Amino acid sequence: NWKVFLITLNYEGQEIDLGGAYQTQIFDPSKQQWVDSPANFDKVHRVELAGLSIPVVDAEDLIRYKEKLNRPMDTTDIEVVRAWMKRELN
Repeated sequence: NWKVFLITLNYEGQEIDLGGAYQTQIFDPSKQQWVDSPANFDKVHRVELAGLSIPVVDAEDLIRYKEKLNRPMDTTDIEVVRAWMKRELN
């Protein structure tokens, strides 16, 4: 479904994906072709971690990305992100 440079870290049971943000492509079955899906750096949030400023994708952008991938794990991820967003708003 997708082409991306990716490394997955496991921190105390939590998987953390670090991916290539510029060259990501997702297969569009309706067009039968790969389409570019780069990260939107205008909307990233920066998190300070171990003295580094880490760019983190915007939650709404992550949901749209996960909807395009449309794998079973993405449905779960979307539910978790939406629940997090709801908690953050309260």
